[in-house]
Amino acid sequence: SSFNEISKNLLKSNKFSGIYLISSSSNNLSENIASQNNQNGISLSNSNANNIYSNNVDKNNNSGIWLNESNGNQIFENIISSNPTGVLLANSSNNQVYHNNFQDNAEQAEDRDGTNSWDKGSNIGGNYWSDHMAIGNPSKGWSRVIKGGKMDNYPFQSQNGWLVSG
Repeated sequence: SSFNEISKNLLKSNKFSGIYLISSSSNNLSENIASQNNQNGISLSNSNANNIYSNNVDKNNNSGIWLNESNGNQIFENIISSNPTGVLLANSSNNQVYHNNFQDNAEQAEDRDGTNSWDKGSNIGGNYWSDHMAIGNPSKGWSRVIKGGKMDNYPFQSQNGWLVSG
């Protein structure tokens, strides 16, 4: 299915993922709480052009947000915390991941076999990483390496740093 709004749900302690979209495009997933699920908080497989924003994704057994063979999605303004992997992008390209708070995940993020962007340039910036020191909102010269060799070139020094000037 496509062109859906999935919003304001509590997705807790499910057998698999809190939300799992397969072959679904142009959906908005917002203001959900995906917590303590046995796989991922939010999963997309073969799903394109979705917006995943303003969600709280924590304490899931695999990943907070997982994309596989999913392209052109935007992941922004989420709180992603205390997962084995915060965000895992596999075989996916042209996704934009920015303005998220990555907090205390064992592996904050991983990007396998794709071309994805972890920031939107020096003015808009990237993400906040609880395990990375940066100076400035967004910072310049304090890049954060993503597992898989990608970079957040303009991370934030403060949680929600995109709401703070300078």
